[in-house]
Amino acid sequence: MHFPSITAVVLATLCTGTQAWQITAYNNVDNCKANRDSTYRIYSGATNNDGCMTIDGNMPGTSCRQYFNGGSSNGDCSNTLTARSILQEAGRCVVYDQANCKGRYQDSGNLNGRSCASLERYNWGPIRSFWCTGSCIFLG
Repeated sequence: MHFPSITAVVLATLCTGTQAWQITAYNNVDNCKANRDSTYRIYSGATNNDGCMTIDGNMPGTSCRQYFNGGSSNGDCSNTLTARSILQEAGRCVVYDQANCKGRYQDSGNLNGRSCASLERYNWGPIRSFWCTGSCIFLG
């Protein structure tokens, strides 16, 4: 079967799969490197749930697990967490210094790699909310 050139280009750029986003939020370090005193959470969500998430708020469509004592024990995310840094491990994330994705922000601008966000380097205080989106995998 022979496809016209435009059809081949369209087929080559269709999204063939999606990647969810994942972040790790740390309570006591601004460099995304846990130590034995760290409490941290791992959040993940689907590529299409790019709504605003407020730390310690309701986060529909996400999964969350909280780790204590540098990861030696874990539990649900019902305790409070003050996020000093967030490691974005997949997708693209923007973090904010206020709840409901308001105020000053830092955009990872990165869909394919890992990056560490900390608003403390700007003297803005802890991360209070974020939004993330997954990425699309293209053929080419």
